Amino acid sequence: MNLTFLGTGTTVNKRAGASIHVQTDKSMLFDIGPRSVWNMERARITRKSIEAIFVSHGHADHYSDFLIFYFDAVTSDRETHIGVFCPRGLAKSLKAMTEFPINDKAKFGKTIKEVGNEKILVGRTTIIAKEVIHDPEIHANAYRIEYHGKSVVYSGDSVKCKELIEISKGADLAVFEAAHVRSHPKHMTPYEAGEAAQEAGVKKLVLTHLYPDSDEADIVSMAKKKFSGEVIKAEDLMGIEV
Repeated sequence: MNLTFLGTGTTVNKRAGASIHVQTDKSMLFDIGPRSVWNMERARITRKSIEAIFVSHGHADHYSDFLIFYFDAVTSDRETHIGVFCPRGLAKSLKAMTEFPINDKAKFGKTIKEVGNEKILVGRTTIIAKEVIHDPEIHANAYRIEYHGKSVVYSGDSVKCKELIEISKGADLAVFEAAHVRSHPKHMTPYEAGEAAQEAGVKKLVLTHLYPDSDEADIVSMAKKKFSGEVIKAEDLMGIEV
């Protein structure tokens, strides 16, 4: 399983918005935030190869480039089906993006499905969706990807909560947000990300979704105070093999 970090920030710094490309027997995206489509080009990832997109929640810094991705798919004569999976309450917004001028001329099939606390099979890859706690006004999912005996968990946006720890149990890699260095009601600090990884018993931790305050701090040292395994600070276009 190969991961390419297409976006490790938000909308307010030099980093692209949240997005990870995961290559197993299938080519998939987990979130598709602003500028992530451009970073696909820079990473030489063929956009037409993407078969599934998993959106973590309905904040624009995690899905706004779906509009650009879909426009490109239509104008480049994509022919293959695309599956889009999202938390409850988000499908309507994503479907609206497919109905913009030109986008409404798509000749390929699409599925936009709301998921929560369930398994999805994409080829030989299993994705487990689990609702986590982020913003009380919307639903948010974390995703666990399992392939050939390896597992990766992507938190999306989440506070440290029992749901995130449960889905992360024993994972080979946890990709957790560490948005701010100080306590925040909707996000984790590097310390909390480290605690969650330690309690879940994961092997390696990657910190992502960095706002300027966390980007400028030594977040790896912070997380290591709580987590005994390897900690990596994510960077745009960084690759990891699991």
